Amino acid sequence: MTKQELREHLFNVYSANLAHCFQGVEDTFLCPFCLNTFGREAIQGDSKEVILAHCVQESLGGRLVTLACAGCDCPAGHEIDVHLVNRLQTTEFFNGTSPRSQRVWVNTVGQRVRADFSIRKGEKGRFETHIKIDGKNSPPGQWQEMKEAMVNGDALQHPLSMTQRGQMCFNMDVSRVALLRSAYLLMFQKFGYSYVLHDNLARLRQQFEKPNEAIVTGRPVVSLSPDSFPRSTVVVVTEPAGFNAFLPVLVFRTAGGSRWAFGVFMPGLDADAGSIYERLAEHQNDNATVGLKFATWDDEGVALDKPEAVHLPYDVWAGLRGGLVDAPESERAGPD
Repeated sequence: MTKQELREHLFNVYSANLAHCFQGVEDTFLCPFCLNTFGREAIQGDSKEVILAHCVQESLGGRLVTLACAGCDCPAGHEIDVHLVNRLQTTEFFNGTSPRSQRVWVNTVGQRVRADFSIRKGEKGRFETHIKIDGKNSPPGQWQEMKEAMVNGDALQHPLSMTQRGQMCFNMDVSRVALLRSAYLLMFQKFGYSYVLHDNLARLRQQFEKPNEAIVTGRPVVSLSPDSFPRSTVVVVTEPAGFNAFLPVLVFRTAGGSRWAFGVFMPGLDADAGSIYERLAEHQNDNATVGLKFATWDDEGVALDKPEAVHLPYDVWAGLRGGLVDAPESERAGPD
């Protein structure tokens, strides 16, 4: 399937899903982030307004895709997602398992030269650092002077430092927003509009608009064993009481083969489920530990373009929690 065929297929799926949610809405895509509507022409031509959006970033091994408008998805790549990409790639680099080197400046004896810096895990788990000077792309004359100082021993009297900008720079809080955004896209991919348009999700969209502000409180991410999750999926936290939530599990892979799995708390569908982040923040402030229990579901069961998909997130939430949740009416007034 070509990318254009995939866009057309997903447009058909989501427009049908939206039509089942809202009476009188046909052949329309609603961006899950900005909630603007787009017709079929938005996936046509060279400058497409609706594009493929990866639930897990493509550079981190993501293959599951959904749709979003270009105005929301493209800026998020270099404003939000880059912090998560740099975080995981930097972690892999300092673990000594990255195949990549980092471009750095080496500073000593008053000179500064370009170099490639790498860390490798050698025999018996020992770390080995390698610095390869790039004299050709260094300021004229500085590599020659630095080399002479190293040969005659003068460099031993001066500290050596390295500076780097770019790939190893990231904001931890924004990287968590990137995880929230990936989890939101995965929930949209699994459950469609009847989940992401729930009132409990409004605050998340505000957070995506303002990634540098603490709109979602606490740290809504837990690290999981990647061996337990071969692929990205969605589970439900069933215990302890008070921490019930959807937990999309996102599986990432970096270039050196390192794998990570993160569970991201997403609001359930009870009336008070939107306060899950406050409960998490309070718990984290107390520095207490808690054991989470999960329940899984068959995520291949209902196609989003079928009428019964409108009730899917409510059925899953109620079924796995053992309680009852009021599902939306099958026909409602359409979006403005």
